[in-house]
Amino acid sequence: MKLFSVLALLLCTACIQLGSESQPARYYLLTPLQVTEHQATTNGLALELGPLYFPPYLDRPQLITRNSANEIVVAEFERWAEPLQDNLLRVLKENLSRNLKGVSISEYPWQPTNQESHLALHMTLNQFDGILGQDSIVDIRWSLKNAHQRHEVAGGHFVSRQQIGTSYQELVNSLNQSLNQFSIQVASAVAQHAE
Repeated sequence: MKLFSVLALLLCTACIQLGSESQPARYYLLTPLQVTEHQATTNGLALELGPLYFPPYLDRPQLITRNSANEIVVAEFERWAEPLQDNLLRVLKENLSRNLKGVSISEYPWQPTNQESHLALHMTLNQFDGILGQDSIVDIRWSLKNAHQRHEVAGGHFVSRQQIGTSYQELVNSLNQSLNQFSIQVASAVAQHAE
């Protein structure tokens, strides 16, 4: 009799858990610029994207926020629709293509080329998150190098802080805007070097 009661209780518990609805996951993507302000002509230029040094704390499907400078929060039901590193590089590549007419862009690892005008964009993503209800932050150190001689021709430290509301959609929109601003800054540096 006791065994039957225990089995019935376990069966009821399993049925309750199966019947309960879990919160649906929401998926987000970064998107490229819709309109470019100007398009520089860079005929014959080859640009290599990468390597991109990506922090391991961001290498997960969930969105990351912070509670403080040193504490991160993993949003279980707010997810990237594809690996963030892939999405970020794809958007950056598309933005640069739209801003630099005639440029040939390849992603790391790339194939050697004999083109004279051959640049490589090295990036270190330091931060790509935010505090809901406060601000988002995108922090990228970048270096534009001559791909053959490996000397730096341009570089910088891009930091963008934008005030955001309390939703994850606002966070993603803000991160996307910052990435697009970074793309414009890099496109300008590439265009100056191509002249």
